[in-house]
Amino acid sequence: MPRAHDFDVAIVGGGLAGGLLARQLRLAAPDLSIAVFERRREGGYKVGESTVEIAANYLARKVRLNRYLVEHHLFKNGLRYFFDTEKKDGSLFELSEIGTDGYPYHPSFQIDRARFDRDLRAMNREMGVAVFEDVAVRDPDLSDGNRPHAFDVEDATGHRVRRTCRWFVDATGRARLLARTRKEAPVPVDLPIASVWGRATGIESIDDLGPEAFRARVRHTSRFLSTNHFCYPGYWIWFIPLRDGIVSIGVVGHKDVVTPALQKQDAFAQFLRSHKAVDTLLGKGGFVDLMGYRQLAYGTRGFYEPNRVVRTGESAAFSDPFYSPGSDFIATENDQIADLVLRDHAGEDAPALAERIAKYDRFMQYRFDTTIPIYRQLYETFGSFALMRAKYAFDVSTYYNVWVHAYMLDLHLDTSWIDEQLRAAQPTMTALDNVRRMFRDAARRLMAEGRYFAENLGGYYRGQEPILDLVYTIGLPRKRKEILRRLQRSLWEARRDTLAALGDPRAGDLPPEPLFAFMTERDLLAANATSAQRPPASPPA
Repeated sequence: MPRAHDFDVAIVGGGLAGGLLARQLRLAAPDLSIAVFERRREGGYKVGESTVEIAANYLARKVRLNRYLVEHHLFKNGLRYFFDTEKKDGSLFELSEIGTDGYPYHPSFQIDRARFDRDLRAMNREMGVAVFEDVAVRDPDLSDGNRPHAFDVEDATGHRVRRTCRWFVDATGRARLLARTRKEAPVPVDLPIASVWGRATGIESIDDLGPEAFRARVRHTSRFLSTNHFCYPGYWIWFIPLRDGIVSIGVVGHKDVVTPALQKQDAFAQFLRSHKAVDTLLGKGGFVDLMGYRQLAYGTRGFYEPNRVVRTGESAAFSDPFYSPGSDFIATENDQIADLVLRDHAGEDAPALAERIAKYDRFMQYRFDTTIPIYRQLYETFGSFALMRAKYAFDVSTYYNVWVHAYMLDLHLDTSWIDEQLRAAQPTMTALDNVRRMFRDAARRLMAEGRYFAENLGGYYRGQEPILDLVYTIGLPRKRKEILRRLQRSLWEARRDTLAALGDPRAGDLPPEPLFAFMTERDLLAANATSAQRPPASPPA
């Protein structure tokens, strides 16, 4: 029976999100008619180079790119953080450090986005995906019912062709085709953060520098292959290695630090070189390109719509690049979109599909909401080694225990599990906000007392430490009680370690507290910070 439309799925945008979705759908259902429409044949360097565990699992398990990544990109040796003096004059080899002393058990990659996006389009074309380059999608007419969606495809000469599809996917990134067409203003997010970044050549390898003791501290594992962060109050600087001698270097921070003036190469290089340790790595290197965003974070009014119109990647929302969550969101969104498309293709009942679309959409909004407290008002914590030990341990253990574990079991496609998460949303958000305010207030206290930088030289915290009990069990069946006990432990340890950073004697003999005690609003630094009131819903698992 002939199709009533040109394509089953039209994906507008052939970058990371759109290209991966096309491959995922093609692998899952070779009979689907899939088209990708990309504005540029040759894209430049892009951000989104650093992947973490959820994205890496997606790339290996869902789109089968492990061999390609091993052969054409770099293994990533985890996240690594360095902490400097107040005057930014600490020697690279003296800075306190959080980082691994061995390669991660769950590997991830440093991806050259220009190469990856180009190769992915070629692989998709070889698999039978219709890939259109140097074209623009215009005037989408999106059906409210069962009729096909329609849109114009305009080539470089201005010639237009009207196309139709059943599923319309906006994967246009920050161009945000749907939002722009509908004149939707970005949903504001209380993260006033900007960024400037570029690609450089001639950068020194940190593995070749410094005394033997510096390398021995991490058992000679490669720091160069890590995503290296140089952390300061209000901002951080990244170094991400790519292939062929290219290193991605950027700064993210408060807008009084990351100003539009830094979007000039001379000004950006001067800013970077004002940090002694960063200057050591820059050596005689220079920039190939430079880009920037004056506002990084924004939300969305919706991820998935009942009329088979969906958004993935930055076309929907973006939070913050610290901890590299962007490709994790692409993995989760693409999985859910693929699941919806495949269910529709198999003839699933329309009301059941609409209900699933609504649940997936609410879950993605909740997932985005849980990310914001990691960053909101917390850039002021980033420059303190003593405090970031506590924050890093909480953030990474919670990420593994809750989100990585759930993703590896595909629980984000289980509507019963999603229902549990949404029922517990309010107390969960309360707990996250309690921890957020605790870290913020601790940073302000340390700064006011002149102790913020006190431990920023000579310290080392092993990056695997907070997840040693989790790396072998995530992705395997675990009882709900086990997950909740681990969450309670993470919350309790975050409070204990923050009190220790403040020099509070309570840290040495802090009594255990039940999970629900963290899920009602309270000041976790207060002398009488206790709570016996149960939250209105059970916590998530």
